[in-house]
Amino acid sequence: MLWISNLLILKTMNIHINTTGFEMTSAIQNYLDKRLKNVKKLVSYAPGKQEIWIELEKTSQHHNKGNYFESRIDIVLKNRTIHEEERAENLYEAIDKMESRIVRELKHYKDKFSSKELRQARKWKLLTRLSPLSFMRNLRKRDREEGM
Repeated sequence: MLWISNLLILKTMNIHINTTGFEMTSAIQNYLDKRLKNVKKLVSYAPGKQEIWIELEKTSQHHNKGNYFESRIDIVLKNRTIHEEERAENLYEAIDKMESRIVRELKHYKDKFSSKELRQARKWKLLTRLSPLSFMRNLRKRDREEGM
């Protein structure tokens, strides 16, 4: 939930977890919740409805060595879908690698989104500061520069 003045804005975040090749235990669930705390925090900044799809998979039942644990995460935001997947010998290691990569990607998205909002705010501040006559002059000047 987010409070803006007296308005309550409900933000919904759905988390879907799917496992293949093994059973989800409470230990794995607790570890996943602990590791995804930063992801949930970063996703909460995005506008609109957010969905997180996590798939944990054991790709081989008979191998003893090799990267046969796979973890995938898809984060569906209002205007973008972010996907990461990792393979490792250990399920916990695959979750750690996936979490570090998705946090880095989400920080990049958050910075990009924030800077876009700041650019728009600066533009509107400049436009409201100008008189109507100078506003029209600036529009004509911009149109000439763009070749209209």
